[in-house]
Amino acid sequence: MNKTYFFICAILLFLSCGKEKSYETPSKTTSTFTLGGSPGSCTSATLAGNFVKGAALSASNTVTIEVTVTEKGSYNITTDTLNGYYFTGSGTFLSTGVQNIVLTAKGTPVTSGTDDFMLIPGNNLTGCMFSVDVLDTAPQPAVYALSGSPSTCSSFTVNGSYGKDLALNSSNTVSVNVNVTTAGTYTIKTDTISGMYFTASGIFTSTGAQQVILKGSGKPTATGNLLFTVKTGSSTCTFTVAVSGPSVYTFSGGTGNCTGVVLNGTYTASTALTNSNTATIQVNVTTPGAYSISTNTANGISFAASGTFTTTGIQNVILTGTGTPTAEGSNTYILNSNGCSFSVTVAAAPAGAAIYKCKINGTLIDFSEQANATTKNTGVNPVTSLLNVIGVNTASTSQQFSINIMKVNGSDITPGTYNEKGFTGTSSGYYIGVIYSKDVIELYQTISNAAGTTNPSFSIVVTSVTSTRAKGTFSGKLAATGGGTATVTVTEGVFDVPVQN
Repeated sequence: MNKTYFFICAILLFLSCGKEKSYETPSKTTSTFTLGGSPGSCTSATLAGNFVKGAALSASNTVTIEVTVTEKGSYNITTDTLNGYYFTGSGTFLSTGVQNIVLTAKGTPVTSGTDDFMLIPGNNLTGCMFSVDVLDTAPQPAVYALSGSPSTCSSFTVNGSYGKDLALNSSNTVSVNVNVTTAGTYTIKTDTISGMYFTASGIFTSTGAQQVILKGSGKPTATGNLLFTVKTGSSTCTFTVAVSGPSVYTFSGGTGNCTGVVLNGTYTASTALTNSNTATIQVNVTTPGAYSISTNTANGISFAASGTFTTTGIQNVILTGTGTPTAEGSNTYILNSNGCSFSVTVAAAPAGAAIYKCKINGTLIDFSEQANATTKNTGVNPVTSLLNVIGVNTASTSQQFSINIMKVNGSDITPGTYNEKGFTGTSSGYYIGVIYSKDVIELYQTISNAAGTTNPSFSIVVTSVTSTRAKGTFSGKLAATGGGTATVTVTEGVFDVPVQN
């Protein structure tokens, strides 16, 4: 089938609305940061409070998102209003590294169902997603007791490193045990001690002994063994978190080129990094304590590590790389924004080879078979431009994935971020159409919103389009066609395919 025709038919035939979807963009920001989990689900996105149809939201309704800050400064994030409510948050990053931000929900949900938010940081960076389930009626609260009450929480486990003035991240958790006698909703939170606290909320679906993981937020302002009290109803227990002083160290190489850097793993354009992609750096520690080291994001990848130095002297730190290189070439990575720097050279994708893959509901599927891109619509006169990427997977079942972008004025598709909100009704707008089919009978899609429609959120970052090659990344949600309610989540999508007009 002609791919251009398939795209246009998709827009005409499948214009529909499913679950409520939206995306959010930071504004008025002087800091530089990337989103944990990009381009998939936001890392450790944690919702607090119940979201109920017709019930006004309060300060207890929040979402916590993990970010990696490479340049300190202010941030101000406000989402679009979706289903009668939105999220907002502002503040100042006083340090670099991995840390959390909390967005507070405001408004009143209008309908029940799942609302999918896509956080887009702008500057052609890929975003991440989180979902909110709005309940039809308020659930009944659970009845439970903290194990160890009223003294020390029994068998509690503290995870992560804690250092004065170092913001907590997704590794900072405490596990506590409870005994549930009546299933239902729960919210467990500690007191705030020296600038940090731990919290968790959710629904117990069964009774009996269970474990709850409390996630840390904030930034310790003091050192020592800090005693936290967990309280829920009439049940309380305590646990201790050891906070060390911040370490003092210098990078080998000062503010110039890092010395003794060892890079591990292979770096290839359009191939996502794994745990084998690391950079070992040297530091000279003069005062033991906690540390958090991260780099800037360049060419779609960054490096980070956190932990605790227990001794002084010269020692190694292993930074783990994350992300997907968007292009071949060499890029520079600076430690903690003002430290030493090192370079990473990314190799080109194999000549002539096509790379087209993504995770669908967490399962990696390779669509590189017969994958190619079209950049010209030769079926019309005069010829117009578009970008159509298509590929198949026939290893076990017949699956196909296509991405389509077309500007209203017919001009060339250039590098940038494209999403379902691009159709503005003016000549500067654009259409997108994303379709995933499986065994012919299963079809999922999203297309540009038209008047009165809200389609699944999807983000496509085009990094390069030439006469011979098209490259980019993608992530989002797709909904079943034909009035179904099923959805699929697409994460870690990447394409680097030959152009065949």
